[in-house]
Amino acid sequence: MRAAIQTVIWFTLSQLVLAVGFGATASGGYWSTPQPLTPANSTLDDFGITFSHDQLTFYVQSNRGGAGSDIYMSSRADLNSPWGPLTPVTEWNTSEHDGASWISPDNREAYLFRHQYGATSANLYRSTRAQPSDPWGVPQLVPELNTSSADFGLRSFGNGTAGVLSSNRPGGDGNFDLWWTTRASPSDPWTTPTHIPNVNSSAYDAEAALSDDGFQLIFTSSRSGGVGQFDLYSATRNSLTDPFGSPALIPGINSTYDDVNAVLSPDGQTLYFRSTRPGGMGGADIWYAAWVPEPNSLLLLALGVGMARKRRHAGMA
Repeated sequence: MRAAIQTVIWFTLSQLVLAVGFGATASGGYWSTPQPLTPANSTLDDFGITFSHDQLTFYVQSNRGGAGSDIYMSSRADLNSPWGPLTPVTEWNTSEHDGASWISPDNREAYLFRHQYGATSANLYRSTRAQPSDPWGVPQLVPELNTSSADFGLRSFGNGTAGVLSSNRPGGDGNFDLWWTTRASPSDPWTTPTHIPNVNSSAYDAEAALSDDGFQLIFTSSRSGGVGQFDLYSATRNSLTDPFGSPALIPGINSTYDDVNAVLSPDGQTLYFRSTRPGGMGGADIWYAAWVPEPNSLLLLALGVGMARKRRHAGMA
């Protein structure tokens, strides 16, 4: 009888913990003070970062190698190991500005973008490989997503059948806007991008990231009412069929400097972004902040863990 009561209590607490949530999309928490991600930074400009789904590899766009920006990568053995040295991704880099924006969960598909220095256009590319241990294939243009305008920064979520990109193509609200695209499966072409309602403005709105459940959209904007010239905003929705709500500044993240090009870790626990604020290594640097649950969330978590331990000791798990 006692074991049955403990089971009911443990289940109830576990559901409360899940309801509170531990990621950026949840209420009942806040972002920690941003810190520079030292392994990704240099004394020159480091523009944006992209992680593999297992968080064991990151790709950073940087001009540390010369006049144009190239893509560099670093890996680690596990989540508790230090990052290895940065090396250029020779399969992806060209004489143009090269950047990476999304890596598929199976680590076999990547989306890149390129543009020439001073050019007003940019294009999206796709690179694949047969196995995660193989070298990346030669990037190919994605014809259904590119226009004569600037198209860049495709990011997807979940199984990779929906995503958002940045473009200044005709039909937007002005400047750069965020556009939505879908595909039936990872092997199918993308649909013609459509303008995302409620989110865009007449200012610069671009460089979007999606939470892994697709319920939160984080992006860069220069709209009025911000803290700096460019700031990070968040818009959320309650289901995948709902439109995103009105964007709001992300508390605790923005500064009077430029804060742009954010990406969320798959578990929603860490927010990475680029900033020109002081405290980095020079120029623009990659920064990160960790999600901190409020005390009531931590209490529920502790109670849930405690009940789980009792179940194991009683031979129930």
